Amino acid sequence: APIASSWAEIAGLQDAKGIPALLGELENQGTPDGFFEFGVGQDEKDSTKQIAEIYQGGLSLPDRDYYLVDNKHYAAIRAEYLDHIKAMFTLAGDSPDKAAAEAAAVMQIETAMAKASLSRTDLRDPEKRYHIYTLAELDKLAPDFAWNTYFQTVGIRRFDTLNVGTPDYFKALDGMLASEPLDAWKSYLRWHVLHG
Repeated sequence: APIASSWAEIAGLQDAKGIPALLGELENQGTPDGFFEFGVGQDEKDSTKQIAEIYQGGLSLPDRDYYLVDNKHYAAIRAEYLDHIKAMFTLAGDSPDKAAAEAAAVMQIETAMAKASLSRTDLRDPEKRYHIYTLAELDKLAPDFAWNTYFQTVGIRRFDTLNVGTPDYFKALDGMLASEPLDAWKSYLRWHVLHG
C-alpha cells in the first residue's frame, strides 16, 4: 500500500521524455536515486565551494563487477538476484509470469548501466571523476534527458555548472533512453521504488 501511488505514477508514464520529471518526483517521495547519483558536495579542487555533482548509479548490486565478471561466484549472485527480484514483485502482487518478465527487464537495464560505468578502481582516480560542465554542455552530452525539468522537480536552487563525474555513463544512458522499451523502464522504476 505505501508504494501504490508511486507505482500508479509509473504506470501513467507515456514515453521516455516523461522520465526526468517522474524520477525527480519519485526521489522527492523517498525513492533512492535510480538512474544516477545526484547531490551537492565539496568541490574537490576548491574546498571553499560546494557544487552540484552527478555520478553514475542505477545499480542495485554493489558495483559493475557483479553484472559483468564472468565467473561462477558472480554468476551465482546474478541468478540469486534475479530470483529475489521475481519474489519481491510477486509478493507485491504481480503474477509469477509478469514478475519474471519485469525481473528480466531490470537485469537487462542494470547490466547496460554497469557496462557504461567506471570500475571501482577507476573511480578512485580523482582526475577520472572530476569534469566541470555547464548545464548547456550537459544538455549536449545527454540531450534526450530533460535536465532542467529534473533539477526543477527535485527542487535544487539554480546553478550554472556541476561536476559530471562520469560523462561516458551519461552519454550511454542517453542512448539507452532511446533504445530501451518504455515497459522496461517502467519495470526498472517499479523495482527501484520497491527495492527502496
